[in-house]
Amino acid sequence: MANYTGIARTNYFKVKDKAAFRSWAKKFDLEILKKSGKFALLPEEHSDTGGFDLRDPRTDEDFDICEEIARHLADDSIAVIMSAGHEKHRYIYGWAEAVNHMGERVQITLDEIYQAAKEKFGKLPSRAEY
Repeated sequence: MANYTGIARTNYFKVKDKAAFRSWAKKFDLEILKKSGKFALLPEEHSDTGGFDLRDPRTDEDFDICEEIARHLADDSIAVIMSAGHEKHRYIYGWAEAVNHMGERVQITLDEIYQAAKEKFGKLPSRAEY
């Protein structure tokens, strides 16, 4: 059986309170990158999936990364979270989600290419898997 290998990160975005953002990220062992006064996030080093697997350490409940980031975003900033992974050459999965400070979101997945190809070329292509 093959193992899933994934990777994730965010774009650079502005936050309204740098200290509160750093404290929140530290709580989940997220790696913070900084460039030109903006921050980006990488998943914690020992993530099982390579993605943002956020859990409350006290209750073991899942957290929504977009919801959490939105609380920290500056009013004019948009965070983009990207994640992709594979299980050997069996399949590739990926998604991206953008969120603003009000929690409004838009999401796309790599699988959407099949419908886009059908609409453009009039035929559904075979899937890039197995």
